[in-house]
Amino acid sequence: MIIQDFCKFFLSNCSKLTLPVLLYGKEINSINEVVEQCVYSHFPDLEISTNDFTSVEDIGHVISFLMTTPIYHKYKFIILKNAQKWSRNIFSSLLKSLEDYPEYNKIIITSNSMLEMSIVSRCYKWYISPSSDMNVPTTNLVTDVKNMSINQLFVYVKQNMVRAMQSNNFILLDYIGKLWDKVNEVYTWYRKGEESSDTATQIIQSLILDYLEQVSSL
Repeated sequence: MIIQDFCKFFLSNCSKLTLPVLLYGKEINSINEVVEQCVYSHFPDLEISTNDFTSVEDIGHVISFLMTTPIYHKYKFIILKNAQKWSRNIFSSLLKSLEDYPEYNKIIITSNSMLEMSIVSRCYKWYISPSSDMNVPTTNLVTDVKNMSINQLFVYVKQNMVRAMQSNNFILLDYIGKLWDKVNEVYTWYRKGEESSDTATQIIQSLILDYLEQVSSL
């Protein structure tokens, strides 16, 4: 996923996010800049952490901010940048705040790499692709799909549904959820004898190929 796509998704779905969001990727400066512009331009009640945390005392204002009610908007937003630089003591101090905070808080954490599991397990996580990684070829996967039987196609979609749920990637889950509904409907027609194997296979292959095209830049 590229950072601009995440911002579009976040602005449309932030009310549904019940956990902090972790954005990580190599181009950390670009991630920080775009996220700040995106959120700040839409929500005035925003706290942006611009200093690197070097001690537990430095995060006191963050915890205080999380415990105050919003003034200008239904939600409050805080961006915690460059988490890859945080010490273990800082991570430990933030854990309870990330686990137990009022629902009106929306937290975005940025990092140039994946963080330790104690933090990750409390967050939705998105890997932000470098611009050079866009347009990754899907030729081999497309060929595989075209050679799958109807039962293999059904299992393929089901497995991707499980992976999307495990990743907490809401955008991918939305795409695969819509695909699953359509594939499951066609597969049911086939099982009931209302559609031939060849026709059902062609329909499902077409649905999956459309899906791969849609998510190729996520």
